[in-house]
Amino acid sequence: MTVLNFDGNAQSEVVAPKYLDIAAVEGGDVLPSAGEIYIMLANYVEQAGCTEFVAPSLLEDFAFLRRSFLECEYMNKKHGRIAKGKRSPYVQMSIDYAKAAQQFYAQIWSIVSQNSTTKYDGKNEFLHFLQNRGF
Repeated sequence: MTVLNFDGNAQSEVVAPKYLDIAAVEGGDVLPSAGEIYIMLANYVEQAGCTEFVAPSLLEDFAFLRRSFLECEYMNKKHGRIAKGKRSPYVQMSIDYAKAAQQFYAQIWSIVSQNSTTKYDGKNEFLHFLQNRGF
């Protein structure tokens, strides 16, 4: 078993693929872009020393789905969950995006947790972001 130490100083210059942000319309500057989410998660995976174990497509898919979830929640807050007596379509889309994002994050977390035996005690921007639901 490999023992990995989270090293907050081990960050390289992570660049998000440009296509992640092409669909991000709703929420504007209020929400983090998919590229920003990708960078936070990529830095987290790098700090865990697991970059070579996690496929970039997992990070990209999670970032895109997380941004999509946040956009739906933004629209729910902007227009309400019930409009004209009917449930907003953003409610179900939000649930679907959250479930899909969770599946990708579970895969990433599985890789990180299986390759680390030390507890990370430092502040992690990505985990803080998830705890605050991205707002």
